[in-house]
Amino acid sequence: DESRSYSRSKMEELSALHGDANFTNAYAVAAKTVLSTSAESSHELISEAALMAQVRAHPNLVSIIGVVTAGYPKVLVISYCAQGSVVKVLTNAAARGDRFHVADKLKMVIDVAHGMAHLGNMHLIHRDLAARNVLVGDGVCKVADFGLSRDGACKHAADDEGQANKPRLTES
Repeated sequence: DESRSYSRSKMEELSALHGDANFTNAYAVAAKTVLSTSAESSHELISEAALMAQVRAHPNLVSIIGVVTAGYPKVLVISYCAQGSVVKVLTNAAARGDRFHVADKLKMVIDVAHGMAHLGNMHLIHRDLAARNVLVGDGVCKVADFGLSRDGACKHAADDEGQANKPRLTES
């Protein structure tokens, strides 16, 4: 199993081997960092990286490429989605006067549903699904930002009768 954690010196070494001062030209990536210098913020980014590393690759999820843990700031290196967030895609289209056809909207929804289903099959709960956290690359929507995600493989709490709690419809 190949390690996904690289020191800054290792990244520089890889860059030198590639023969390009800008290693990201070899593979388009995005870098996520934390603005805060607090240990808690760095820990949250590293936790997100650890969770992403456990998720099997899926075409509708942003993939982790690696993480730089030495020095500051900590850097989460993820797959690059050239069009940006769904919010940006829709805002840019509206500014140009372009309209999205129903088929295009449906494809976006289906892409997100496939990514979320994959997370669900792995017993993960995203907890922050929003248009700002869905990125678009090559016409494919990919769920991103796993910072609030949690492992959902827990036992249901039992009610007073020992039955598993289930959602119930109530009359108001």
